[in-house]
Amino acid sequence: MRRAEKFRKDAINAYNEGYYDISCFYAEQAV
Repeated sequence: MRRAEKFRKDAINAYNEGYYDISCFYAEQAV
């Protein structure tokens, strides 16, 4: 659970910074 939360947090940070490909990768890992 906590790992998924961290992945989502990293994904949001990456998305905000413009790293869309990375955010998609983290989103898949969180699921």
